[in-house]
Amino acid sequence: VIGLTGGISCGKSTVSRMFQESAIEIIDLDIIARKVVEPGKPAYRAIVKAFGEDVLVTGSNEIDRQKLGKLVFSSPNARKTINQATHLQIALEMAKQLLIHLIKGTPLVVLDAPLLFESGLNRICSVIVVFTDRESQIRRLKLRDNIDEAEAILKIDAQMPLEKKKERADYLIDNTGSLNKTQSQIKDVMRQIIPSNQTKAMWLICKTAFV
Repeated sequence: VIGLTGGISCGKSTVSRMFQESAIEIIDLDIIARKVVEPGKPAYRAIVKAFGEDVLVTGSNEIDRQKLGKLVFSSPNARKTINQATHLQIALEMAKQLLIHLIKGTPLVVLDAPLLFESGLNRICSVIVVFTDRESQIRRLKLRDNIDEAEAILKIDAQMPLEKKKERADYLIDNTGSLNKTQSQIKDVMRQIIPSNQTKAMWLICKTAFV
């Protein structure tokens, strides 16, 4: 098991897709996070209880992810409440998927996790950090979210500093240049990675789900 993370709009999703195209199994914690807040699920109920129906899509019972995102990036207390509501549910689903791969004998699984360091997963797996320069990060985020520079900076600064993530990484992928350069770095990393053995994988499952 190896973790994949990076700063917002640094290209982690691009790298994850490249791994997938190389037949590497991906567990995407963003996808899991969306599933655990579907209507009727425990995390959904906890979030609506904490923030009321203002966080719902107008005329729907679904959570408005854009509204939720603004809460996460603008308020540390709101971020803590949301994390408390979703953390266990995400960990359980991740553990379930890891167990399935363990049973199948999958040789390598990549955990695509935006908050990998913040959630402590780096303690139990090697980590790839995808990065770019700050100017490119701001430009990409403005374009992706259709926001101004001030809001882009607010979102970036709400996360763990990218330099700290880079310092704690086992492998680095610089996504500032062309896709071909990024692909070349992925191939270099793949040559260095030794798939985790089953004992470590099982320990990861137990620790993340129940500790």
